[in-house]
Amino acid sequence: MGLITVPEEGNGGQHAPVIATLHWSLCVECPWCEGFIDLAEVDHEHDNRFARAIFNNDWACINGSDVSCPECDREIIIQKVEY
Repeated sequence: MGLITVPEEGNGGQHAPVIATLHWSLCVECPWCEGFIDLAEVDHEHDNRFARAIFNNDWACINGSDVSCPECDREIIIQKVEY
C-alpha cells in the first residue's frame, strides 16, 4: 500500500495527505499437519529476525531457519522465501 491522496472539496483541487498502513506476512504451511503459520506473527519469538531480513532485503538469511509449528510442535525448516 502506498500513500493515497484524494482531492478535497473547496480547496482548488489540492490533495489531502493520508496515513498509509503497512501490513506484512510471511506465510508457510506445515508439511506435517498442514497448519497455516504466519511467521510475522511468531517473529517476536525470534527477535524479529524475519522482519529485519525482509525489510532489509536480506531474504537469503532466512533460508535454513527453523521454526516450530504452533499446531503440532514439529520443526519446520524454511527452504527459501518467494513472492
